[in-house]
Amino acid sequence: MDETLLDLVASLAPRGRVCDLGCGTGSRLLAMCTRAEQPGIGFDISSTAVDAAQNTVRDARVLGVDLEIQQADVTMLTDTWPDVDIVTQAFMTHHIAPDDHCADVLRSYRVRFPRARYLVVFDTVAPASTSASSPELFAPGFDYIHALQGMEPRTREAARRVFAEAGYRCLREITLAVPNSYAWVLRPDDGAA
Repeated sequence: MDETLLDLVASLAPRGRVCDLGCGTGSRLLAMCTRAEQPGIGFDISSTAVDAAQNTVRDARVLGVDLEIQQADVTMLTDTWPDVDIVTQAFMTHHIAPDDHCADVLRSYRVRFPRARYLVVFDTVAPASTSASSPELFAPGFDYIHALQGMEPRTREAARRVFAEAGYRCLREITLAVPNSYAWVLRPDDGAA
């Protein structure tokens, strides 16, 4: 997956900071920034991940990459980062529920990153068929764990509807090697609020 994300972000030719929402230890963000030759900023809710990310920030300095990692709940960002050109979010959008709340969060990114040209979302969706023979989502325990959490991933159509409601136009949809998973390249729709 990471190679697909790296290639996709590089193909968008970043002209400013790359932002990774839910960046974990920042290693994926560092790889994106290194390939794009741009600075980066990442956010993660986990203090443990942010602490671990300080090693990645040190590695970035050695490579000459300006990298910053902050602890934050990406569903409640309050500052603005006008220098961010591309925002990425990998395999977490399905955790932002219900749909109207997800649309509000995605819409808030338009305010928090006012000059971002693209939002790139990688996520897993519910299978189109619910028959017993339909493929598993992500891994054998994915359905089970999400059911225990009271969560059901959106369908592909519902995800695209949320993107549109949030004021994004889908420029590209890429089917990933992981079952029922996609990458969407979204662009803020100028006419949306």
